[in-house]
Amino acid sequence: MQPKISPQPKMNTSSIAYRNDLQGLRALAVIAVLFFHIWPDSFRGGFIGVDVFFVISGFLITTLLIVEIEKTGRLDLGNFWARRMRRLLPAATLVIIVSLFLAFKYMPETDWLNTTKQAFASSLYFQNWMLVLQSVDYMAREASATLVQHYWSLSIEEQFYIAWPLIIFLAVAIGRGTLRSIRSVALIFSTVILVASFSISAFVYLGAPHGYFTSTTRAWELSLGATLAILWPRIQLDPIFRVILSWVGLTLVVASVFVIKQDQNFPGYIALLPTFGTVFLILGNQASGAAGTLLGYQPMRFVGDISYAVYLWHWPLVVVSKQIPEIAKLSSGLQAAFIIATTFILSILTKYFVEDPFRTGVLTFGLRTKNRKIFVRSSIITALCLILLSSSLSTYKWIEEDKRWTELKNREKEIIHPPDDYPGARAMDAVNPAPVPEGKKVIPNPTIAEYNMDGKHAHCMGLTGSYAIRPCEFGNRNGERFIVLAGDSHAMQYGTALEKVATLHNWRLLVLTKPACPFGEFPVYYEGWERAECTFWKKEVLKLITAQKPDLLIIGTARAGLFGQIASPEKQIAGYKSYWQKFLDAGIRVAVIRDNPLMRGGKYSYMTPAGCVLSRSKSVSDCKNPRKKALESLKDYLVTVQEAMKDTVSLIDLSNYFCDAEFCYSVIGNILVYRDYHHITDVYGKTLAPYLDKIVQNLLKKPAPTPVSVQQQAPLNQP
Repeated sequence: MQPKISPQPKMNTSSIAYRNDLQGLRALAVIAVLFFHIWPDSFRGGFIGVDVFFVISGFLITTLLIVEIEKTGRLDLGNFWARRMRRLLPAATLVIIVSLFLAFKYMPETDWLNTTKQAFASSLYFQNWMLVLQSVDYMAREASATLVQHYWSLSIEEQFYIAWPLIIFLAVAIGRGTLRSIRSVALIFSTVILVASFSISAFVYLGAPHGYFTSTTRAWELSLGATLAILWPRIQLDPIFRVILSWVGLTLVVASVFVIKQDQNFPGYIALLPTFGTVFLILGNQASGAAGTLLGYQPMRFVGDISYAVYLWHWPLVVVSKQIPEIAKLSSGLQAAFIIATTFILSILTKYFVEDPFRTGVLTFGLRTKNRKIFVRSSIITALCLILLSSSLSTYKWIEEDKRWTELKNREKEIIHPPDDYPGARAMDAVNPAPVPEGKKVIPNPTIAEYNMDGKHAHCMGLTGSYAIRPCEFGNRNGERFIVLAGDSHAMQYGTALEKVATLHNWRLLVLTKPACPFGEFPVYYEGWERAECTFWKKEVLKLITAQKPDLLIIGTARAGLFGQIASPEKQIAGYKSYWQKFLDAGIRVAVIRDNPLMRGGKYSYMTPAGCVLSRSKSVSDCKNPRKKALESLKDYLVTVQEAMKDTVSLIDLSNYFCDAEFCYSVIGNILVYRDYHHITDVYGKTLAPYLDKIVQNLLKKPAPTPVSVQQQAPLNQP
């Protein structure tokens, strides 16, 4: 595809693509990312290096495209894509293959299946969308970071390299038909994309769990660089002003590394700091005295030259080094030195023995020919071979792992109740702790612990996005006592224990749960929109419970901040109070369960408890979290509200069956406590039954609240 337009006399901007200061800026960006992943507490905003890369890419690629059009009167898309493929694919393919090898050799088995999936997505450059799917997949959102997770940003860039030249191609056609310059038409497209994407980033997806990875929230950063490239010939700035801008820009980028935090809503308004800092640095050009002169020194240029390889190699080394016993036992300083040194050694080797040979050396396979057709055809064949190599290998391992997981899951179905030599919570009994036999394999199998959910209780959870109410009954429908368990998935995980209690006493148990739907009178948001099905579900459940008037309502809800976008703390507290008061006014006893401890935020927070148990560099005793951090890292507003309503609302606190005075544990009584970092396994949940039994019996002895008024409501039709 080579549309022709009449060449227009424009400023020669071809040299912009090869500025020394931009290579130095690349170096600054990749060093920020590298240091962030090694020292996240010190360089807490270092992830903004990716945003700097996006702006630079948008600027350089747009410059190359438009300069080609203005010089030759045409846009050769085949040639452009061929050059991009031979520039990016060889090194990316190598790192994917090595990462698969490292994952199966050193990483816990819990990571193998997810690594193969993400390696496949990385091979085809839709890794960011794979992460988006996992962030909204209830079973996959707790997956540990894989060795190829960092390919999400490369995927966005590759999507830009495919889509943006097509838009420029369209701009050429429109310009030819309307006699408008290519820059004028391209400016319209880049501005629309910039405004639309930034609006999505700052207003729609702000705070959404997957907003960080979506192409729609990142396109504005690439478009910002593209817009700057389009406007470049028209920007006439005083040299002194350029110098000032450049130093302001450098200050903004460097300050972002230390000021911006991981827990801030990003990207959004806060991303303007590093992106506009990058724009100011580019505008500074290489004027005498500008910050670009500092960035343009040879050491910085050299790091910029290998920045792509540094980005590719550093992340697998950061993750896998924690799993190699010989490295994990080193001091943190020596570990950091090993990662940095190995990253640079591999990057230099990759640059000179992989990247350069594929671009201009012995591995060009005819790419140096002056014949365009041969050049493009050879590039495509080479690219397809590289993609086929990495994607087929990851697909083979994916199928192999999926088969193994299926066999393991079928085998785990045999474990219905924990055997006697697996005491679980009884090992934490303060009065009569059960002995814990040594030498026993942990159950459930940590590799597939995330699936350790009783199917019938999981069925009780109303599906995300569905308006259906799915109540489940257990025990005796005409039993002497009637108990209701209601809330989100953190309530559901106690369903198996309460079922044992109900069966033991011949009581009736009704379970009403919905994922990520806190049981209070306040809205929950997803992608900027209120989850109407959650609001509807809570209203219908309120009708159902007040109509059936159980002897005891037990409410469970996850700590604030675990899922989605939620109301302010003040609205949550007021919403819980008003909602619970409705049950009290109906004469129903109400008790809330203090949320279980969280196994994140500790030394090994990058992996799940199951992954820690299977780790090659740690023992089971290492898989713990300080009690204070596990219980207080996120606020439990159920407890806050219960303390304010303690005369009428009771508290069920099972924390001492997860933690001793100092730590909370991943394995207790030979049983794996958690299926991810915040949900407990059903096997462990069953061992809590005797203790829940005592608590519930005591709660039922308390007098029920006096109904404010008697209002008969029609019961909800149950499926």
